[in-house]
Amino acid sequence: MNCGIEKLHRYTIATDLILCNVLLGLMTHSSCHPCAWCESDKDSLHKKGKQRTICSLMNLFWDFFDSRKEEKDTKHFRDVIHPPIICDDIENDTPVICLIPPPELYLLIEPVNKLDSSLENEWPGSETWLKACNIKKDEYLHDNLL
Repeated sequence: MNCGIEKLHRYTIATDLILCNVLLGLMTHSSCHPCAWCESDKDSLHKKGKQRTICSLMNLFWDFFDSRKEEKDTKHFRDVIHPPIICDDIENDTPVICLIPPPELYLLIEPVNKLDSSLENEWPGSETWLKACNIKKDEYLHDNLL
């Protein structure tokens, strides 16, 4: 995805997934449309969905607000139940990904886990080698974060 230099803003927000949704007015990650960056539903997150923008978030919020529906009916509004907090001084068509990049931790953990598992399968001595290099795997982080 190309944001373009003219679309760069004076800040980006480094945060975790929960706070991303709070800042954007989205429901929790157990909702039907949990992604902060696109409108894919939870069963289609592997597919490219319509990109969220500040304008789309505001429109969905006002549609939800005007409908006077309950939170159980939010899937029709892509699970936007509050106005985004981060909309001051931002162009309405600004893609969310230009303001809030995906959290680094979540980008790193799954690929690192897969590489480590592959290494262990291909080279049984990999664990000994890592210990010899003074690399200590944090088993809690490695096995349980995602």
